[in-house]
Amino acid sequence: MRLTEKQLFFGTIGLFVVVALVLGFYGYQLYAGEAGWRDTQDEAQRVRVEIEALKQKAEELNQLRFELNKLREAEEQFKRILPDPKAVRFTEFVDTLEKFAKNAQVRLPNVVRNPSSQVTPGPGGSAASAFNQISYTLTVEGGFYEVARFIFFIETHERFIKVESISFTPKQRTELKEKDKELRSLVTATIVVSTYTF
Repeated sequence: MRLTEKQLFFGTIGLFVVVALVLGFYGYQLYAGEAGWRDTQDEAQRVRVEIEALKQKAEELNQLRFELNKLREAEEQFKRILPDPKAVRFTEFVDTLEKFAKNAQVRLPNVVRNPSSQVTPGPGGSAASAFNQISYTLTVEGGFYEVARFIFFIETHERFIKVESISFTPKQRTELKEKDKELRSLVTATIVVSTYTF
């Protein structure tokens, strides 16, 4: 069967149309693939940037964890040297002071809690992390060196007790009791001490 010139012409045109369609389809696929590849590259770059940001945040988080651990250690140290508010009872504090007085061989006739307790601001001035200061006025009688020993016992106690002020008044010979007459350098000391609770 022989093809006529007309059939051959339409066949050739049909073949060119089919080739053009195939080439167009492959061209579109290449273009779409390259655009998709560009989109994929852009997405990969965005993911890399996010990963770097997350790595930086992880490093910052590790640094914050380290600082948090240091703060927890400092808090534990403060809790060891600052009395628990429940444990700071006036009678317990006076018992401790009387033990010091007995060991220092002085008399402790008067202990008064000062009403002007204050809140000491924490770092940065925030009152939320403040410690409560409690102060006491003590009257101590005895020899100068014994009073000094009493003060030493206060300042070296395992709990934080700070001596705020000291004033000495010499005892007059007429004020001395009979058993005190042999003591030298007798003084009355007024001592203001403070401690803190959290």
